[in-house]
Formats: sequence, structure tokens, C-alpha cells
Amino acid sequence: MKEQKQRDAEEARRMGRDIGWPYRRREAETHIFEKRIEERERMEKRFEERGQKLQRLTQAKETGQNIVLDLEFSHLMTHSEIHSLVQHVFFFSTK
Repeated sequence: MKEQKQRDAEEARRMGRDIGWPYRRREAETHIFEKRIEERERMEKRFEERGQKLQRLTQAKETGQNIVLDLEFSHLMTHSEIHSLVQHVFFFSTK
């Protein structure tokens, strides 16, 4: 029985017919449809994330940003480096 099916399938391939073509086509169409849905959902999520990011950036622009300075290695800095750092901090804090 199994050998007969294999021979029939081989014969069909030689004759240019594909027995399972309609089924594979439906599977392919279903797969493509599912991929399109996944892509649409992914794009919607990216769009929402971009909107949220824009809101955060706008809020940061309006209210200002918190800045943290780690001066753990200040003992390794020269006097002129510390002076330059202080000038930069004052300059950007007044804008």
C-alpha cells in the first residue's frame, strides 16, 4: 500500500502533476496571512512606543533633566579639570 502511494507520487512528479499542490498552497496562504497579521501588530506596537518616547522627550524638555555626577575619581583630577567641570555644570544648568 505504502509502496503503491510512493510509486503513484513519483509517477505524478514525472508527469508534471503535483498531488499535494492545493493543500500546500492553502498552507502557504495561511502562513503568509499569519505573517502579515504579526507584522501589522509589530508595526502598531512600534508606533505606540514611538509616541510614548516622544511624550517622554517632550516632558523632559519642558521640565528639565536630572543629572548625576559621579565624582568618585575626583582625587585623580587636576585643578584645571575640576574647574572645567564646574564651568560646564554651571553653563548647562542655567540654560
